[in-house]
Amino acid sequence: MTPTMNKHVTHLIVGLDAGGAELALYRLAQEQVKEGWAVQVIYLKSSAKTLVPDFEASNIPVMHIGTVPQIAEELKRVLTDKKPHVLHTHLFYADSLGWMLRGLLGLPWVATLHSTFDFHTGSASREAISKRLYPRADALFAVSDEVAQSFQHACKLDNVAVIANPVAKEFFETTTPKNGTKTKRLLQIGRLAPEKQFDWGIKALHELPANYHLTIAGTGPLEEELQALTKDLQLTQRITFTGLQKNPLALYLAADCVLLPSSHEGLPLVALEAIATQTPVLAQPVGGLHSLLENSPIPAQPMQNETDMALAIKTLLDSPMQLEAWNKWSAQARDQFATKSITLKYIHHYQVVLDSHHQRDT
Repeated sequence: MTPTMNKHVTHLIVGLDAGGAELALYRLAQEQVKEGWAVQVIYLKSSAKTLVPDFEASNIPVMHIGTVPQIAEELKRVLTDKKPHVLHTHLFYADSLGWMLRGLLGLPWVATLHSTFDFHTGSASREAISKRLYPRADALFAVSDEVAQSFQHACKLDNVAVIANPVAKEFFETTTPKNGTKTKRLLQIGRLAPEKQFDWGIKALHELPANYHLTIAGTGPLEEELQALTKDLQLTQRITFTGLQKNPLALYLAADCVLLPSSHEGLPLVALEAIATQTPVLAQPVGGLHSLLENSPIPAQPMQNETDMALAIKTLLDSPMQLEAWNKWSAQARDQFATKSITLKYIHHYQVVLDSHHQRDT
């Protein structure tokens, strides 16, 4: 295979607010630059731009382009100067444009699938479009085995490469200290959206002793509703809302347990960051969480409601042997999610796609 120097990748994504897919892209793009790739990022939703300054601070060009003709013109400009070139899309609307742009420009198109097929599509029309577009990609990547299998089954695909989300190197440099206080510190982090079921953490805390504290980090459509629930249950002294945290490392290091009661997930970055900091994870067995944790000392477990969650939290944090076993397991498991190793996997697949296109063109 030829060297990667001077090769160019354009990442196309719906928005750049600080969600799991967007943060994963930020880390991937940074590492791709270090590996000698020219990288640019195009986003479609003008209001979703929280991470734009972070990309720009890393000298990664970012632009908002909202229409196919505009994107096509930009990609034509890049193609003139910087070949070979890969278009890498993230999330449904960007994937749909990737399909069209592949036909318009003839450049290689690859996509990362961040959630299972049913959640990714979400409607009959999107499902029908998905079954047409994804078989036409030059390569597809899924963040977990469960995500890959759901697309392979629904779209009759032969192969989807599984590549987890990357975790930033600072999460590997220090781990959660032993809790020397009587306070039990719980953490929920992510977009405050219905499928994340943040209300379970709040309601579970209401059933736990007074020495349990919950930190909720993130923003989203349910923020005011969750704050109102906290007030109604008289938990304002036991729950801290931090808002959006671009670098949540300190939150993991302060936590005794990360809660993931989500009803849908692909492979949440939150779980990987918790493993990297050796912070115990209590999760539902949805999406990639099942296989991620099935061989760990704390397998994902089905919980029907907040009462089940409260019991699971107390049982776990009262089990020093289980917590110590988690410490040892996570120390071994976490290296596979390091940004560099994840980036090299992507670059390998890019090169396979580029070689295939070159052979077809000659």
